Amino acid sequence: MSIRDIPLPKEHGAWAVLLVPMIVVASVKQVVSGELLLLALSTVAVFMASGLLQTVLRHIFLVAQEDQKVQNAKFWTAVFFFNAIFLVIPLLLQGFWWLLGFGALSLLAFVATFLLTRGSQKTISSDLVATLGLSLTGLSSYYLLEGTLNVEGFQIWSFTLLFFGSTVFYVHMKIQAAKAKENVFGMKERFSLGWLNLAYHVVTVAAVLLLASFHYTTELALVAFVPMIIHSVYGTIRLSNRVRFKNLGFILLGQSVFFAVIFTLVMSIS
Repeated sequence: MSIRDIPLPKEHGAWAVLLVPMIVVASVKQVVSGELLLLALSTVAVFMASGLLQTVLRHIFLVAQEDQKVQNAKFWTAVFFFNAIFLVIPLLLQGFWWLLGFGALSLLAFVATFLLTRGSQKTISSDLVATLGLSLTGLSSYYLLEGTLNVEGFQIWSFTLLFFGSTVFYVHMKIQAAKAKENVFGMKERFSLGWLNLAYHVVTVAAVLLLASFHYTTELALVAFVPMIIHSVYGTIRLSNRVRFKNLGFILLGQSVFFAVIFTLVMSIS
């Protein structure tokens, strides 16, 4: 086995969901510690292992996979999990026991995602559960830096979850559009494919304004969502079956960076 044999996660957007919450927390608290670096490395190791573990589980419970592929997945799953445990032990010895709780929640999300996608393609529900599990890095990072959880920690986590939830609805709309036989959609077809995407963004705006009315944030927090909202609305209006998913991935990555920068600024001045 060599490093070249490691299958990298295919969903590149998942890296943003995993790491952006941690980056936002570190930026808001203006702290980058050795403990946070250990947590980040351990989190990445678990993430790498989870993708490989899915291959093993699918081989056992669903469809037989190629023997070499399964053996490779088993080996690297063990390697990554061992490293994740090794990296998190110093944090547990310092008393950060709630990290085990976050790990358990992430494990539940992983199991739920596997069960929801068993025998079928990924759905909005399965991707939302996966996003929930991945975004817990925000809460765990906040807990590590502050030693506790409070309103600010849950505020950062809920906003990152709201943002990445929007990408789930948008991408699934594009996937459904790409499967359609028609080259050009009428407004009825576009609305039929995109109404959930539009509804989610209406709910997102309403949620931010509601939180602002209760002084949990400011209306300026909406600015962090503006590119995604514009992109989603425009993408629905101009929807067709011609989708360049590679370009879409870069666009969503750019929006994730914009969200992280603007939301960090908003949190810093609020």
